[in-house]
Amino acid sequence: MSPRVLSPLVMAWYLILKEFEMRNLRLILKSLADGIPIEEIKEYLVL
Repeated sequence: MSPRVLSPLVMAWYLILKEFEMRNLRLILKSLADGIPIEEIKEYLVL
């Protein structure tokens, strides 16, 4: 296995992407529970 595959930068980038994913999921679930339209939710997502 290449040493660059598990480099700290790759691992940090993976964790950042997972953080964005969790933020988006929480935002979507909370917004749907509050009755906010889907079109309005899309404006706040981190893509």
